[in-house]
Amino acid sequence: MDNTELEKLIKQAMKDPSLDPQMIQTLLSSTMLAICETEEDLGEGGAEDSDEDGSAILATHALDDGTRYVTIFTSLKEMDLWAQGEGTGVPIDGWEAFSLAADDGIDLVVNPLGKHPLHFTSEDVVNILNEFGLTNIGEETLKIIGVVEDDPVLIKRILIEHFTKDENISEAYIALAQDAQTEQKVILVGMLPTGNEVDFDVLNVALNAAYDLLPDGYDLNFMIIDVADKDENSLSREMLHTGVKFFARS
Repeated sequence: MDNTELEKLIKQAMKDPSLDPQMIQTLLSSTMLAICETEEDLGEGGAEDSDEDGSAILATHALDDGTRYVTIFTSLKEMDLWAQGEGTGVPIDGWEAFSLAADDGIDLVVNPLGKHPLHFTSEDVVNILNEFGLTNIGEETLKIIGVVEDDPVLIKRILIEHFTKDENISEAYIALAQDAQTEQKVILVGMLPTGNEVDFDVLNVALNAAYDLLPDGYDLNFMIIDVADKDENSLSREMLHTGVKFFARS
C-alpha cells in the first residue's frame, strides 16, 4: 500500500483548496488502514472484525463534546502515531470508510495525529458520497440524448477491467445523457445484472478510477438496468435501445 501521492495531495490541498476535488477522489479510491473493534470492545460474541454482511466494524471514538468519529490512516507510520504500535491495521477502501461513517451518522478523521490531519463532519461525509459516490444511481433527472460522440476508449477500458471482477455484471452499455435540471452532459454507464446484486465495492472503485479520464465539461454516472421495466420512456429501456454495448461477460 503506497499512498505517497495521496499524502502529497492532502498537503497541497491544505494550501490550495482548488485541489480538494482531486484529493477527495484520490482518497475515496485509495486503500487505507483502519483500526477495527476488538473482541473486548464488541462484548460477548463480538470476536469478528466485520458485521453480518462482511463490512468492517471500525473503532469509534468521541470528542469531549460527545461528537463520535472513526479514524483511517494513509500509512502504518500514521496509524502508529495514534495506536502507539498496539493496533492492528485492517486495509479498507476510502469510499467504504466514508460509507460506514455515513451509515452511523458520525464524523471521519484521516491521520488524526499526523502533520496534515483531515476532519470530515458527518454532514461532510454524506455530501462527499452524494457528489463522488454512487448514491445517485438511476438519477431520475437524467435523459439519454444519444451516443457519446468521441468514443471514450480509455474510460471503457478501465471500466471493463473492473466489471470483469464482478460476476453479477453480465453486460454494460454506454450512452450520452443530460441532466434535465442542470443541463450537465453526462456519460451514462448502464449495467445489466445477472439477477444478483452487483458489487457496489467494484462500482465505487470503477467510478473513481474512470472519473479522471472524463472529457472537460462532462460528468459520469452509473445506473442499474431494470429489464422488468416495460415503460418505453424509462431510463432502462432507453439505455437498451440507444446505448452502445461495450462489455459482455463471456
